[in-house]
Amino acid sequence: MRFNRKSMSVFLVDDDPMHNKAMEHNLSSNPFLKIKKFGSGEECLENLNENPKIIVLDYHLDSIDKKAMNGIHILKQIKKRKPAITVIMLSSQESLSVAKNSIKYDAYDYIVKGESGMLRANHLINNIRKQSNTESDLNEYRVYSKLLAGIVILIITFTLTLNHFYPELFSF
Repeated sequence: MRFNRKSMSVFLVDDDPMHNKAMEHNLSSNPFLKIKKFGSGEECLENLNENPKIIVLDYHLDSIDKKAMNGIHILKQIKKRKPAITVIMLSSQESLSVAKNSIKYDAYDYIVKGESGMLRANHLINNIRKQSNTESDLNEYRVYSKLLAGIVILIITFTLTLNHFYPELFSF
């Protein structure tokens, strides 16, 4: 078994390249994360086939390109196309309505940008990775258990069949 050594892909989506770079730097100390940055939500959607486990998504993605889709629209598209992806919304706004709106559309959590937000994102991503790897280990254990049970049943069936046709082999 792997025991929590599996790496996972994380997409960082923010139209602020400085914040994207800072977030990447913050997360890069974790050797189990494969990080990919995007400057727009549309770019992120184009790459969903890479199946990231986590997407850290800025709430306002239209600050530079006014025609760009905002974070909520991107979140809806992600959940429509790949509902298993964990999305963490990120914004510079400390607004309860923005947070509630994010959670309403199935964001895993909402983080306010800043130093504490970086630490919180790191903590959330580590917890998600550990939980995901624990689930993978459990699934792997279940497969091995079923395989072992099948082998035991096969041995018992074979032994009973031998006993039926060749009882002298089992007379002690």
